[in-house]
Amino acid sequence: MSLPNLIEVIGVNQITHLIDIRANPFSRRREFCKASLDKTCSANGLEYLHFPELGIPARIRKSYLPGRRVELLSLYRTVLLPNAEKAVLSLLAIAKTYNLLLLCYEMNPRDCHRWVLAQSIHAISGITVRELRDGTELAGIESTCAGKDLPASIAAPSGGC
Repeated sequence: MSLPNLIEVIGVNQITHLIDIRANPFSRRREFCKASLDKTCSANGLEYLHFPELGIPARIRKSYLPGRRVELLSLYRTVLLPNAEKAVLSLLAIAKTYNLLLLCYEMNPRDCHRWVLAQSIHAISGITVRELRDGTELAGIESTCAGKDLPASIAAPSGGC
């Protein structure tokens, strides 16, 4: 997905915040590097926020690839995410008020830590979590938090590297 296409999808889905959860906000595709994302979001009335503490450090990610994705996501769920509690709570505060999109490298959200994070946010708060598929379709978990409908937290890829 190109950045202009992603911005269009963001608009269609009434997303207000693009949350970059990559430890290092760089990509071989320059449009998905932090400075470009920030500039494009600002020009389109979106808030761009980078939470590097919610990412997986490159040295750890590289030691688990290839073929050990399940172990890597388990490590994220049981060790890295609990150590990023302050960032998780900050993200949760945003998700309670705004529609947001979680951005990372991995094309398939089920193979990415952003899905683990989205599931955790849902488990903690009941906030709706949806997966962005095929550019524009939304599918996923529907729920409410404390009986009040809340905005969606949407997991989506940056188009891979």
